[in-house]
Amino acid sequence: MLGIDWIGSWVSPDTLRLLSPVCSIVGSILLSFRVKRILDALRIVAMAHEANIQQLMSPTSGTIYNFGNSTEHVERVK
Repeated sequence: MLGIDWIGSWVSPDTLRLLSPVCSIVGSILLSFRVKRILDALRIVAMAHEANIQQLMSPTSGTIYNFGNSTEHVERVK
């Protein structure tokens, strides 16, 4: 069974001290891009939902647009 001693044979403590903040920064950047894309998708969903509600509430509603995956009440109004 390998212990932690094998790490010390090819990686010095100074190298680990330099690599740990670099890995932390890279991980934070990747996480921020992922969160931004999720928030962009949620913004689009909220805008589509608001547009559907505005069409249903309008007294002179015309064509109701289905933005995909709409709820049952939108389907019934059509």
